[in-house]
Amino acid sequence: MKVFKLIIVFSSLLLIIGCRAHNANNNDVHENKIDLLPDTCGFIGTLLDNNKKPIVGEVVWLGEVIWNDDKSEGHFVLDGGRSPSTVSDESGNFIFESINTNDYVVIIGNLELDPLIIPKESNPNEAKIFNCTDGTIINVDEIIIEAIDESSAITRTLTIKEHHIRCKQHVWY
Repeated sequence: MKVFKLIIVFSSLLLIIGCRAHNANNNDVHENKIDLLPDTCGFIGTLLDNNKKPIVGEVVWLGEVIWNDDKSEGHFVLDGGRSPSTVSDESGNFIFESINTNDYVVIIGNLELDPLIIPKESNPNEAKIFNCTDGTIINVDEIIIEAIDESSAITRTLTIKEHHIRCKQHVWY
């Protein structure tokens, strides 16, 4: 009888630990929901404010990177009518499902006012390039956006995987 009770207790603990580990990352749930078409890829991520509350209804864009012949220099192109875009849901999550494989830059926000571009961790003055290959789902993870008004400029801080990056963009009226 003691062995049976130990087995029940041990099984219950494993079940509880397993459930906590699975629910620890909200993006795991979304990653499992993505069905990719052949020759496509996907992106997932979460937008949060500095209080870790979801940012709802924020537009997220993917700008296609165009490279020179030897791939030593590139620029991204964002076409408001053709570039992939989505909107963050009530949990702050965003999903790009079955997009063309390519190199992309992630842009957040209104293109006419104050878009933010996810920068490289090593150089905040350069855009981070995500290589989206066939069958992959890129998890951009939690992106924390803190908005601060400073006179005629808007300053927003992005925190991506413990890196704090301050982006100052002037808004012209």
